[in-house]
Amino acid sequence: MASWIIHLRVAQTLMDTLPTVGDVTAFAVGNIAPDSGAPNPDGVGYTPSKDTTHFQTVDETGVKDIRPADFMAAYLTEEQVGRYTPRQYGFYLGYLSHLVTDQLWADEIVFPARDANREWFLSDKEGFFAHLKRDWYDLDCVYLMHHPDFPAYRAYAEAVGFRNDFMEMFPAQVFDVRRQAILEFYRQRMATVDEHRPMHVTNERLDAFVRSTAARIAALAQSVGCPAAMT
Repeated sequence: MASWIIHLRVAQTLMDTLPTVGDVTAFAVGNIAPDSGAPNPDGVGYTPSKDTTHFQTVDETGVKDIRPADFMAAYLTEEQVGRYTPRQYGFYLGYLSHLVTDQLWADEIVFPARDANREWFLSDKEGFFAHLKRDWYDLDCVYLMHHPDFPAYRAYAEAVGFRNDFMEMFPAQVFDVRRQAILEFYRQRMATVDEHRPMHVTNERLDAFVRSTAARIAALAQSVGCPAAMT
């Protein structure tokens, strides 16, 4: 749901404020890992499905909810945290970070935009979301223009050959394949972005979102014995 640079910006904030995120490369990859499903040959959906990779369930109103608690129960219990290697700890903490970020992005960025443009959303959902995503990715590129080498992004970009030995739902090479595709996506988009055009969300709003989201993730991590945030 959130853009990939937003995920890595949240990762950076956690790197800057937690005593440790474990192995930094694994942590950076974990922050993108849930978006690593491969497109199906018919162009409909992914394998594994987003419902699976994002621990989604359908609530009583028919809306899909991301459930970070279900992920934590499976991969990030207090007992598991106590025996994980830095690489395992970093990856699973990063994966949790992605899920929480997507959950809050929907609540705080997507739904308010939808509610403010209800008629457009109801008449042309595809066009509405295409417009939102154009803004998100252009703002990502603006951020990269001004912060081309921030450490979380650099760690992700340099994770060449990173293999999956964490979650059976993903093939062994899928994270590296996805990494290459994401880096190429931004390389191409950087050539066309106009940082001065009006957008539906401001850089200041994104800065605030990144800070508050990282704080929520740090609190969740602390609840299962991960190192507490520094004061």
